[in-house]
Amino acid sequence: DILFIQRGFDSGVILLLVSLGLFSVGVYSCSVEIFGQREKVAILASLMAVLGNFYLTTWFNTHLGSIMYGAILPFFLYACVKYIKNKKLISNWLYICILFLIFIFLSYVYPLIFIIAPLAIYAFFQSLGGKTPKVVIDLSLWKKLTIILLLGLMLFVIAYIIAEPMRVRAATEYRSWSTAINHI
Repeated sequence: DILFIQRGFDSGVILLLVSLGLFSVGVYSCSVEIFGQREKVAILASLMAVLGNFYLTTWFNTHLGSIMYGAILPFFLYACVKYIKNKKLISNWLYICILFLIFIFLSYVYPLIFIIAPLAIYAFFQSLGGKTPKVVIDLSLWKKLTIILLLGLMLFVIAYIIAEPMRVRAATEYRSWSTAINHI
C-alpha cells in the first residue's frame, strides 16, 4: 500500500487494467479459435467488448467485482468449448474448466445457469456429430424464433424465482458502495 500511496496509483486501477486485459485476450481467443473470425474482426470484437464492459461495470455502476468476474468468463467458455471439442473424458481442458468453475462457484454463482445452459446445449449438439437434427431443419423461421423465445422466457422465470430471496436480501442490506442508480 505504501507504494501506491507514494506514487498516487490505486491498486484498484491495477486490478481494473489486468481484468480488462484478461477480458480482451479471452474475447479475442474465443473469436479466433471458436467462432473462426479473422484477426482484425477479433481485435475489433475484443475492443468493443472491453469498452462495453468497462463502461457498464466500472464507470456506470462503479463495481470492480463485476469486471473481475467478467474477465474470467471468456476463458471459462473457451476452455469448456475446447474440452467439448476434444471428446476425451479426461484432459487438461477438463482440469482448466473445473478450476474456473470453482472460481465462479465461490465468487458469484447466481448467473452460472446462463453460462452452463448454452454449454450444455452445445455439448448435446456436438454429441449429435455437430449436425443439426432434421426436426430443427424442417421448422419454419417463426417457429424456431418462438421456441427460442419461449425457452429464454422459461429460463428467465426459473432464474427469477430462484433468485427472489437473494434480490430481496440485497435490496434491504446496507452497502458501503452506492451510485445514483443503486441507492443504499
